[in-house]
Amino acid sequence: LPGLEVTAPRGTLWGDFEAGRVVLKLSGTDQIVFTQLGWRGLRLAYSDAPGLWARLSLDQLHASRVDVLTAPSDGPMTAPARLQLPLQVDVEALTIGALHARALGTNPLRDLRARLQLGAIDGAEHRLDALSAGWDRLQATGAARIAARSPFALDLTLAVSQAASTPVT
Repeated sequence: LPGLEVTAPRGTLWGDFEAGRVVLKLSGTDQIVFTQLGWRGLRLAYSDAPGLWARLSLDQLHASRVDVLTAPSDGPMTAPARLQLPLQVDVEALTIGALHARALGTNPLRDLRARLQLGAIDGAEHRLDALSAGWDRLQATGAARIAARSPFALDLTLAVSQAASTPVT
């Protein structure tokens, strides 16, 4: 596939798959690098929902590390015109050991876990349920939903706690 580089693949694309490294090239020099990416129980089915041509389901999607490598922006970010996708994606168990991105600074999100639905309700919204992640000394749990059509209504429930500091002796 154009813009996709896979190193050390094992297994089958339909079913169970593992790769040592996957690089998804976006635009210009921007890319997302997945280390130890894999999935279990990938299935594809026809969708009869208007605007959705298929439903992609996975029992599990995991990566030990994800690096979002983007060039600094020259101006303010603008909202996309829409967030709708041509297919529905359901991931029963998403796990990422560490997520590194410029916006997070030197501390990655770690131990990210969630149930993910892209294109839920016939493509009308995207959902993250049973979400948990850590960042620096913070731990968060919650759920999020965003409408796929403007004005992108967002429903977010988040509980954040801070780990106690370790005394210096």
